[in-house]
Amino acid sequence: PTLNMRRPSSCLSCRRWWWVLLAPLRASWGLSSVRPAQQPRRKPLVQQLKQATETGEIWGVLRENEGRVDGRIIAAAMGRFRRLGRPREALAVFAWMRDLGVEANVFTCNAALAAHERLRDWRKARALFDELPSLGIQPDTITYNCMISACGQSRQWKEARRFFEEVRHSTTLEPTLYSYNAMLSACERAGRWQLALEVFDDLQHNTKLTPDIITYNTLISACEKGGAYGKALELFDELEKRGERQRRHYDDALQTYGNLVDQTGALLLGDNTTTTTAATATMTTMTTTISNAEESEESEREQSSGGEDESSSSAGDTPLKNAGRPPQQAASSSTTTTPTTQSRGEKRSSPPNGNGNGNGNGKRKATSSSSLEPNVISYSTAIWACGKSGQWERGLSLFEEVKKRGLKANVITYNALIWSCKRAGEWQRALGLFREMQETGVAPDATTYSTIIAACGRGGRWDEAKEIFDDLKRRLQQKKKVPLVVYNALVAAAGQCGKSDVAATLFEDMQRDGVQPDGFTFNAMIKAWALADRAPEAFGTYDDLLARDDLRPDIFTYNILISICEKTGDVDRALGLFAELRRRGLRPDVVTYNSMISTCHVARNLETATALFDELQGAAPPLAPDTISYNAMISTCEKCGEWHKAMDLFDTMRKKGLRQNVVTYSAAISACGKGGQWAKALSLYEELLHRKVAPNIITFNALIAACAKGGRWEEATKLFQDLQKRRLEPDILTCNAMISAFGRGGQWERAYTLFRRIQFRGFEPTAATYAATIAACAKCGQWEKALALFAEMERKGLEPEVVIYNSLITACEKGGQYLRALWVYEELREKGLEPDVFTYSAMIAACQVGFHWEHAIELFDELQDRGLEPDIITFNAIIAACERGGQWEKAVGLLDDLLRRGIEPNIITYSTVISACEKAGHPHKAVELELDARQRGLQLYRPPGAQPRDLSQAAPGERRSTTNQ
Repeated sequence: PTLNMRRPSSCLSCRRWWWVLLAPLRASWGLSSVRPAQQPRRKPLVQQLKQATETGEIWGVLRENEGRVDGRIIAAAMGRFRRLGRPREALAVFAWMRDLGVEANVFTCNAALAAHERLRDWRKARALFDELPSLGIQPDTITYNCMISACGQSRQWKEARRFFEEVRHSTTLEPTLYSYNAMLSACERAGRWQLALEVFDDLQHNTKLTPDIITYNTLISACEKGGAYGKALELFDELEKRGERQRRHYDDALQTYGNLVDQTGALLLGDNTTTTTAATATMTTMTTTISNAEESEESEREQSSGGEDESSSSAGDTPLKNAGRPPQQAASSSTTTTPTTQSRGEKRSSPPNGNGNGNGNGKRKATSSSSLEPNVISYSTAIWACGKSGQWERGLSLFEEVKKRGLKANVITYNALIWSCKRAGEWQRALGLFREMQETGVAPDATTYSTIIAACGRGGRWDEAKEIFDDLKRRLQQKKKVPLVVYNALVAAAGQCGKSDVAATLFEDMQRDGVQPDGFTFNAMIKAWALADRAPEAFGTYDDLLARDDLRPDIFTYNILISICEKTGDVDRALGLFAELRRRGLRPDVVTYNSMISTCHVARNLETATALFDELQGAAPPLAPDTISYNAMISTCEKCGEWHKAMDLFDTMRKKGLRQNVVTYSAAISACGKGGQWAKALSLYEELLHRKVAPNIITFNALIAACAKGGRWEEATKLFQDLQKRRLEPDILTCNAMISAFGRGGQWERAYTLFRRIQFRGFEPTAATYAATIAACAKCGQWEKALALFAEMERKGLEPEVVIYNSLITACEKGGQYLRALWVYEELREKGLEPDVFTYSAMIAACQVGFHWEHAIELFDELQDRGLEPDIITFNAIIAACERGGQWEKAVGLLDDLLRRGIEPNIITYSTVISACEKAGHPHKAVELELDARQRGLQLYRPPGAQPRDLSQAAPGERRSTTNQ
């Protein structure tokens, strides 16, 4: 009898003594105790090719045996060249074969396709594929796999999908796991993560195939690169769970295996036929258990490559520096499938070292492509997803898992972590990781240096960034140039740290060192000038960029330049840049539109901002307004006093499901405040708290300003207390708003006390602070305090604006100080300031107090001569001046003028004119005016005890023609 059992491949102890354990069985059956010698699987010529390590050696073997060369030997030579990383030599062998007249077969053609795949020349691969029918060769699954991979590596995902669909719907061929992994890699490279999910779903419905670690790594990378960070992390969690289940099953199998070994040993002690048969059955069960628990890699090699062990030769195809990059790893797995054999059951989807552990010695590791344990590739990709989605803390916890599981983090893992910390502003952690990777023997690459320098630049740590750069230069020791990407990072860091001149020096130094700047370098330099508010230098660098023949400005260049215009509100220049980028064939992105709208916001140009926003809304996907776009539009509406439009945009955001952040709420609250909607502003604040959005100091400043405009000083005080409870530090704008709230509420003492208190706390009052305090004093007639504050303001060198003079005139008017009001007005004119409508209204009111109606008339005429339009306050003041001067006819004439201008008179207007008529002895005119007021829905104030006027006294002929206007 023959005992045909499969040798277990993973249990090392069993490997050593299983042959000895079965010695009694072999002796009882009369079998030899010497293991049968293994017969060579290849002829000597093929063995020579397999063992060759140099190009000349391989060519020497081929030329020496030129007469014996056939398709099998050519395929072996091409495979050897491929494993040595020399695909061009493999193609030269293929061409030499055709020159010799050796007939090509599917194996040689597959090898040639694999070489084209490695060279990423999908067009030549396609040409050879189209030539197969004329050669009489029927493509097999490996042929299609090579084509899928070749097209995928060239980002020709549509072509890859076509070949994938052909093999999937073929009646004679079946897709292998390699087919699915190659298609997933094509989707990953092209950024088609949704299509990758569809392919993965199809794979899961395939009962003959099971996803492996390469499948998951490629799919996670596709989602991460496509911006679907949540889906990428979800797949990583699924991979962890499946790996845990697989590990649990494997442990159970080992336990069963141990029990069976003990049972077999006991049975072998017996010497009868029954125990021998039982031992044989138990041993068979033992072998089957381990076989089911672990898919042996040796059997996979036998099925996919005809028994050729290429672990040591293919290990070098994926060096450690690429182990953390799923696209490269997937690409390497697509080029390490043996094309020299035809195998329907091709199971291996990656080289033996595809676990990403950097093992290049050809020995089998515990984690293989058949294992679903997350490897360093899986963790690196998940850390990238965490960093890009703002979950840098989770990325650090995943890194700790890498250490606990005994996996060796590589440079890609560290790069992902450092980048995540850089984005989160955690420059200290990034620097710590950089030091750690050096201590653990992981050599930083150019990406590492550029990322850590950028992290220090973001944190304003120029000294640390320069130290790292100098360390790199010392390491290179003049043997190599500093990589351009590192120079770019240092120039950008200098700009972020406010060292624009240093950035300019670096820009010149790198060119002296032989490193030519690229577009990113120019952009970094322009950004440095922009951050330093040096617009002329920024546009000068832009002109230098235009003067170069080898470089062109990109969309980032124009975005930076438009942001400079945004600071100054230069809409015309921004529109010129916007038109220029389109002339150059560039497509504006959402950042471009947002910067343009923000520029219009600074310039208070709502019309242009609305046109740009409408254009953005109508743009083709994926271009669409985001949260920043809406925030910019709401802010523009707020600045232009269009609170209704601002709230419409706010509601549209909610309907579209866009996230409304603290900037959104602050802008909407400010818009409501400027529109006099203080109650609406407070309701937005309550909604903000309900949605768990943390208010900031800008939010509270807008709220207090809204309450101030509505004269709600009590609500403003509560908000100020809430601000302090949240441990927010009030700024000068907060204090200005609070003083204004007290002033408008008639609480001048509180306003004045707060003004002095902020000085005690170290705040330096601004012109706006003085203006708010003077206005508070003016409202209550505290003219002495107002003038004292004005004198203090001038001593500090602050330039008063017209609004402060208006408040001073109002203070003097309420205090009955006509001459002082006249002095303030004269000083305003001497300072070269132009009085506005409020100035004239306040001055006319002062004339009324001082019984100078003639001067009031002069001021009213001067106002109109200067092209200003008087409002209801101006008319009430001039009518009151005429009433006090006994000029009832002028008062009535001013009322007629007011009505002709379309200004709606109020109770004060009618009461003053009626009083003028009554004082002049014209009761009929007074009655007529009261009747007119009642018809307009105005209820005139009448002092207690006063007799009501008899409206019948007004004669029909005396009714004014303007009664029914």
